[in-house]
Amino acid sequence: MKKQKYESIDVRIFVFLAIFAVLYTGLVVRLYDLQINKRYLSKLEKSRGRRGVRKDIIPQRGMVSDCKGNILAISRKVKSMYCVPSLVKDKEKTADILSNITGVEHDFILSRLEKKAHFAWLKRKLEDEEHAYIESMELPGIGFREEYHRFYPKGETFCHVLGFVNIDNQGIDGLEWLMEKELSGIKGTMICELDAQGQEICSYTVVEKSPRTGNNITLTLDEVIQEIVNEEIDKVMEKHDPLGAVAIVMESQTGKILAMCSRPSFDPANPGRYEAEERRNRCITDMYEPGSVFKIITTSAAVNEGIVNMGDVFFCENGAYRVARHTLHDSHPYGDLTVKQIISKSSNIGASKIAELVEDEVFYNYIRNFGFGSPTGIKLPGEAGGFVREPNLWSRLSKPSLAMGHEILVTPLQLIAAVNVIASGGYFIEPAVIEKIESPEGEVLYQLEKSHFRQVLSRETVLMMKEALTEVVSGQGTARRASLEKYTVAGKTGTAQKLNENGRYSHSKFIGSFAGFIPAEDPLITILVMVDEPRRNGYYGGTVAAPAFAGIADKVLKYLNVFERKNGLFVTAQTPGKRG
Repeated sequence: MKKQKYESIDVRIFVFLAIFAVLYTGLVVRLYDLQINKRYLSKLEKSRGRRGVRKDIIPQRGMVSDCKGNILAISRKVKSMYCVPSLVKDKEKTADILSNITGVEHDFILSRLEKKAHFAWLKRKLEDEEHAYIESMELPGIGFREEYHRFYPKGETFCHVLGFVNIDNQGIDGLEWLMEKELSGIKGTMICELDAQGQEICSYTVVEKSPRTGNNITLTLDEVIQEIVNEEIDKVMEKHDPLGAVAIVMESQTGKILAMCSRPSFDPANPGRYEAEERRNRCITDMYEPGSVFKIITTSAAVNEGIVNMGDVFFCENGAYRVARHTLHDSHPYGDLTVKQIISKSSNIGASKIAELVEDEVFYNYIRNFGFGSPTGIKLPGEAGGFVREPNLWSRLSKPSLAMGHEILVTPLQLIAAVNVIASGGYFIEPAVIEKIESPEGEVLYQLEKSHFRQVLSRETVLMMKEALTEVVSGQGTARRASLEKYTVAGKTGTAQKLNENGRYSHSKFIGSFAGFIPAEDPLITILVMVDEPRRNGYYGGTVAAPAFAGIADKVLKYLNVFERKNGLFVTAQTPGKRG
């Protein structure tokens, strides 16, 4: 019995020792993995104690490129300079040296060196030469930290669309602000060690969470077309000295924005040097009365409703027409004009008489369907919705005024989208500026396939309006300076009086514009040029805006390899696509 008892005890001891040995071996292996191989546990415990501080790791911001892959905005690593004030031996001398190298004021640097703090920035995002020179001097208490700096390789070329970021790489305006969530990426975290005095040691001890680079964005904009537009608008600024000017180029059949220019401009790398007026994207923020370009909407509505035909004749009162105790005027005294002539000669009186035949609600609905009174939906911040009153708020003068582009406020983007209804074959197409969004690994997160569109006009109305708008340029119309030798142009001028501070129309301040599409028979691109308050060499839309349209259209079509031949137009594969 005793022998069996001892044997039972021996078995239990053996089992216990075996289990202990297995557990001990597993523990040793795990500790080896953590402390020897990964060197993680001891560091983490150490850094989480009195000798560590948790810091964010700022991720690299995503890139922005044009439709051909040209980089428009990119972030790269640079060095930023800081100081540990208690370790700086000769503060006055150090301030002198750093001020001379960096251009930062001596007193500012000295104030940082004298701070009662463990850490103080001296200059963020140094030039490479500055960093190399200062580092070589091995100044006590002066250190460097790696950060990302946003670069805009094309300078001012795309400034109003891109916007800019602040010193911490956060989007402040334009696409940089609107797409902050996509571009900014995801922060990581690290543990920084501290020395015995509590000073931060710059080396990273433990990376708790790696940062994730931001997504990349491809725009519909084309660098070459944007530069063409910028060049032509700069000529307008020099010749006519306006307060500002804008130009937009759109693919007629897709709504893609190929170029968007606003003047004055600014340098997105140094936005603080410019006034808010210069940083504003006038293409989407500014609202103005469009003037005679709006006659496209007036006439289209009447024709599409079957109220008038292009051959119908209206008496234009020899230049003066009394409506509701007000007198409407034409720039020239006209008698009888057909509807087509009313468009080509831009008769205010003729357009008002056409509008009078259209019911208020019907006219208002066409105005809304053409896209006025609400934002277009383009992915750019700060887009204004324009302004148009509902019919129950109209006066006796409202409809005649609307007919010639008064009593309504529109943005340049709204106006080009409206004119594009004729170019697209009768459809309102929502403008688009973002082509694609991709992850850092190349996964497509968003792809522009087809812009939203709605039918506004019948095909028959579109054909009649195209013919009339072609005569504005090629016939005896107001936009002969928009004509081109090898291509047929269709479009409409506008010359709108600006309001004075007293609410009355000015006789010296105007907005001249021209909006059109080309080739008129089979439109590929739609273009708007608007010039705000030209102060020399004319002010009519046909004088200040039409020539710029011609310059842009001619160069863009050549760039797209669109050539004329006897049996029509030969178009290469580079030509903008059409809506399916």
